[in-house]
Amino acid sequence: VVVRIASGSGAADLGMLIALRPLAVLNFGVLDPASSVELREHGVLVVPDVNDDSEAPRDPGIAKMQLEVLSRHGVRPIWFATLDGTVEPFSADRFSALQQLCAAEGLAPPGLLPVALDVEGGRRAMARIVGSGDAAAVACYNDEVAMELLAGARELGVDVPGQVAVIGVDRSPVGQLWSPRLTT
Repeated sequence: VVVRIASGSGAADLGMLIALRPLAVLNFGVLDPASSVELREHGVLVVPDVNDDSEAPRDPGIAKMQLEVLSRHGVRPIWFATLDGTVEPFSADRFSALQQLCAAEGLAPPGLLPVALDVEGGRRAMARIVGSGDAAAVACYNDEVAMELLAGARELGVDVPGQVAVIGVDRSPVGQLWSPRLTT
């Protein structure tokens, strides 16, 4: 088993994968469909199998899980919080998947919320959320973004999850030290 975090250079990562001659590659959204096709041409099983002509977002179901959990708090406007000014390999696809899921569920399209990774960034983002309505639900790109929102909620006195429900991704240990514990 080899774990590789994408370097941002798709060609280098693809060349490395082909050179390793793996039996299978688990694609958590980093490989584009053309790279998946090339790997399959080299005899590598790529999971999930995304066809080259697929317009489906490359999201392994994270957006769906987040929306299901957030829906337990009732119908609320949905936001997608991502890192401000940082290109992340999964962010665009996760947001696109969330948009498609909201449309399929008859929900309003999610708002996009860039968050700077500092307390002030979390405060600004949370102020924007609460300024738009009574209650909201936020699917965060990762636990770091979620923690910034929780810090912003603390600074503004916003009740989480009563007024704003927040869910992260990655189940980082620090999220379990917060009160209330971060759902992730």
